[in-house]
Amino acid sequence: MMSCAALHFLLVLLVTFTDVSGLNQDSPSSNCTIVDEGKVVSEDAFIGWPYHLKCNLFASQTEYTIYDVYDNGDVDYDSDIICQFYSENGALLLNESSNYEDLVYYDGPRLELGEIEANGSYNFRMNIITILSQRCFEINVSVIPKPFHETTCEQFVANATNNKFSSDIGRSKSLPCELGHSDNPKIFTSNLTTAWFRNCSTLPGDTTATNTSKLLIPSVDYEHAGIYACSVTYKGMTRFITTYGVCVSESPTFSPHTMQCDKTVFAGSGKNASISCQLRLGFGQFSHFHFRVFWKKQSSDIGESCRREPSNDRFSCSYEYQPTCYLHIAETHERNRTEQIIPITLNIRDVSPPDYGTYIVSAITANSNSEKVEELIELKQNKVPNLLQAAEIAGIVAVIAVVIIAALVVVIMRNKRNKTISGMC
Repeated sequence: MMSCAALHFLLVLLVTFTDVSGLNQDSPSSNCTIVDEGKVVSEDAFIGWPYHLKCNLFASQTEYTIYDVYDNGDVDYDSDIICQFYSENGALLLNESSNYEDLVYYDGPRLELGEIEANGSYNFRMNIITILSQRCFEINVSVIPKPFHETTCEQFVANATNNKFSSDIGRSKSLPCELGHSDNPKIFTSNLTTAWFRNCSTLPGDTTATNTSKLLIPSVDYEHAGIYACSVTYKGMTRFITTYGVCVSESPTFSPHTMQCDKTVFAGSGKNASISCQLRLGFGQFSHFHFRVFWKKQSSDIGESCRREPSNDRFSCSYEYQPTCYLHIAETHERNRTEQIIPITLNIRDVSPPDYGTYIVSAITANSNSEKVEELIELKQNKVPNLLQAAEIAGIVAVIAVVIIAALVVVIMRNKRNKTISGMC
């Protein structure tokens, strides 16, 4: 007899087969949710280059996300979806299943269009259907042919946004020659000749291009620093498609972290105050470790995380640091650096009496030891301005008193003179 588990498996298999077979129609589903109704998702493609449409463009080009497709997370991500493409006349061009991982990380199924023609018509309807929940989403897609013009490596690098990699000395680095999700237009074909350049010139001798068009740096050294560019050639046409900035740094050091701050800071009431500190970390730490800086007023709820950019709040804490890696071949003095110094500043605007007291600045690094260093700073009232203000007031009062006394003397002298003149008469 067949076990209950086997019967359950066959039942699920039968239901899934029935669902999928029911979706293999030659016309778009009539019960689909129309995404961005009236809008056409357009994709530019170079004339003469091969091109394809990815099923994940649904999530990358519309207001919907993969989570919406999967019923806001209620449906198992391991379950399949069906991706369908239809031509303008309703002919089914693609009907393939995929899962969450394939759709998100590997772009899902693809509709191959071949070489793009200048006068070609590339209008499609795309359906995404979840098998278990039978939810369907539909969008219109149009591929727009665009003339291709070659550019030099220098022109491309000058206008490109580098995918910057920080790499420690001695580690290996692999750079893929492929287009990112946001690049437009896109190239999709395996029949390409690939070439790599470093700073638009020859590569270091120990780099290797693999059969998957990846560039492998087996052991990173200072001489590998620079901007790497990848080009593809198809039927005599060459196009640069991506760049990488390989930023080289020393291997991380694990010396104890330290912080130094002004122990006492004076500020007058109504004035601005700045508390300055220096966080010292081992050189190369930023290749693999992160740190966070916090400040707090003792016995108070006032406090927050420090930011890289100062804010306009009355209390604001910011820090800054120079990159610990080099896109150029590092000079000798740069290679011999042993620590990283990070300035930290706590700014307080319009200081009032409740602001005076003890402040704590803490830095936590997320290395294996989760080190924490902190410093206490005392903000005290600067009474010198008050004394100066009192002196100014006293001076003003003294001047007024002198003026009054002088005026009284003048009045008394006039009165005496008048009496003397009257007696003589």
